[in-house]
Amino acid sequence: MAKSNKKLESKFQSDLKDDLKERFPGCIITKEDEQQIQGIPDLLILYGSSWATLESKRAFNSSHRPNQDYYVEKMDNMSFSRFINPENKESVLNELDNYFKKNSKKRKYWYLWGTVMIWNSHKNLEGTHAFLSASSYHWLNYSDEYLIEVFKNKLAAQKGTELHDLASRLIKLKVKLPKSDKALNAFVNDAIGYRMESELLLFYSINCYGTADAIYFGKQRGSDRMLLRIHDLKTGKTPAKMDQLMIYAALFCLEYGMKPGEIDMELRIYQGREILYYIPKPEEVLPIMDTIIRFDNLINNIKTQEGVN
Repeated sequence: MAKSNKKLESKFQSDLKDDLKERFPGCIITKEDEQQIQGIPDLLILYGSSWATLESKRAFNSSHRPNQDYYVEKMDNMSFSRFINPENKESVLNELDNYFKKNSKKRKYWYLWGTVMIWNSHKNLEGTHAFLSASSYHWLNYSDEYLIEVFKNKLAAQKGTELHDLASRLIKLKVKLPKSDKALNAFVNDAIGYRMESELLLFYSINCYGTADAIYFGKQRGSDRMLLRIHDLKTGKTPAKMDQLMIYAALFCLEYGMKPGEIDMELRIYQGREILYYIPKPEEVLPIMDTIIRFDNLINNIKTQEGVN
């Protein structure tokens, strides 16, 4: 068992070295000799004008050998030192990244072997976009007041996404909220009461599809006609329109081969403390279906001409 544990720790340490070299290009990593100083951390990392030590462990609950806690604490007071394991690796490397950036000397250039530029690594930010990004350069012309307004709107949009996720989970679990005229409570409770599906994708083609917040299709009480019910939760302040739900209705009819005149439909928007109701007429849904078909054909023709899948 001891040999197996040692092998696991050795493998983790080897992978860790590769991660360090990728994250901190040009760094120098040395393996410290515990035979000379008992408890000294495994790895010494030299990067720019800074240094750090890491004591690698195969798991979070691995035992600490004599003096290891002492030297990790002592060297952390001197510079930067941590116990690192597979569970906390990312957070420790992020801390180390911040430490190196904070303590590096202010140089315009970093060189390796003369003239090769050593770029700072930002692996944790790849694929993301900053609020003040270069590609969204219009913020250069913002006033302080407008910047605050735009950023608050962004935060509100993030909150809206979280509320939609919460609503979807509650509906799927059939957990009702306290009775209230608040949009979230009414939306969740009504969706559960009407036995609706949450976050259902409606698909016509790769060029046209969308996800309904809540949807139901089935027989209605006291009638032989089928009912399509679509509910939408709005968390923003801008007054909502029914256009989005009308498109969902058209997509439903196209995907499932329904004729708008042969079914009943009810659309609802939950926003603030209000519920907007709308009963669309077949002659309102049919033109949307025709537009989807026409535009989809136009897009497919362009794709064929341009050799795009």
